[in-house]
Amino acid sequence: RTSRKDALRMVRDMADAMKNGDVVAVFPEGTTSDGRDLLPFHANLIQAAIDAQAPVQPLSLKFTDALSGLPSFAPCYIGDDTLIGSIWRTLKAQRIEAILHFGEPQVAQGRDRRAWAHDLRQDIIVLRDADAPMQAPNPRALKPI
Repeated sequence: RTSRKDALRMVRDMADAMKNGDVVAVFPEGTTSDGRDLLPFHANLIQAAIDAQAPVQPLSLKFTDALSGLPSFAPCYIGDDTLIGSIWRTLKAQRIEAILHFGEPQVAQGRDRRAWAHDLRQDIIVLRDADAPMQAPNPRALKPI
């Protein structure tokens, strides 16, 4: 994340993979959150798709409690959370459903990486809001394990 040289290498490797027909998944927020808000996108991750002339399929992912339908924050991995704590909370939680909404694949159509990242973020906001808005207690109330 901090090395420009490594970032350029990663973009090149991702573009090569896409040119070879591989599927590449990116999380352009560059970090994790509780899912209530969509953080700004890092446009450099979109550059690989532009270089490979590959389509991008936006998607939205959220977790809900399968019984209540309310958002589940058990899988959160933010702030001072540890990976082990997040995994443990997820395993101990009541049944969790992962809800995915897929957008239409799209190509850059002349957009630079910043414009395309902005448009993809807007598309994902629409996909995310396809269901009722997320309303739940503050996930900070979850105790790290």
